[in-house]
Amino acid sequence: MALTLHDRLCLIVGRRSSRDVSELTGWNEASVRRYLKGNAPPAAFVAELCRVTGTSPQWLVSGTGAMSMDEVRASAMNNVELAELVVSLCSRIEELRQRIEHVETERMLSQGTVSDGVARKA
Repeated sequence: MALTLHDRLCLIVGRRSSRDVSELTGWNEASVRRYLKGNAPPAAFVAELCRVTGTSPQWLVSGTGAMSMDEVRASAMNNVELAELVVSLCSRIEELRQRIEHVETERMLSQGTVSDGVARKA
């Protein structure tokens, strides 16, 4: 028999009290208690619980896919071709290089060491 949303919620929470879950998520303890007793939690609560516990929202809501976000990430990495990963990394490195160059230019301009694109001695 498949687990229900409530079953999966209880599995994530484990032995934590409603107070513990309240403190962990920032949600009102009475509301958390209702969700743990079977009332349907709102999407915002589900999202926050997943975020703080490292649980996959897809798994909690539907029961499909990996339970933990670590498993989701690992699975995604296994499905990426090495060439795609290298291209993506190179693109990101170039973006970061351009941002650093921009920040350095702005810093030099603010210090008066660059004027009209020409570097000056400080």
